[in-house]
Amino acid sequence: RIKPKELETAGIERVPKVAGVKNGLPMLENQNILNVKNVVWCTGFSPSFSWIDIPIYKGRELSNERGIVKKEPGLYFVGLHFLYSLSSAMVHGVSRDAEFIAGAVANRLA
Repeated sequence: RIKPKELETAGIERVPKVAGVKNGLPMLENQNILNVKNVVWCTGFSPSFSWIDIPIYKGRELSNERGIVKKEPGLYFVGLHFLYSLSSAMVHGVSRDAEFIAGAVANRLA
């Protein structure tokens, strides 16, 4: 279990809920704007994509190749069922997928 002090030591700042977007940046419930380059959105146990307002669905399926959304550069997913294998949605399998996505992000930035 990671404790709040450990997150703080690692430089991770917990912020209020994201309430919207202003000038392409996340706006928090307290109206503060986050000047960030990336957003990691965690939806919990059940996937929810209602916050994504772009056409990335192919029928009922999310259009991606191993978590990379080709039609929306810079949009990536991890933790989805069968993203790469049966274990992709499980703690012991998501690390492999996260490593792959981190490599894809690094390659895109290079």
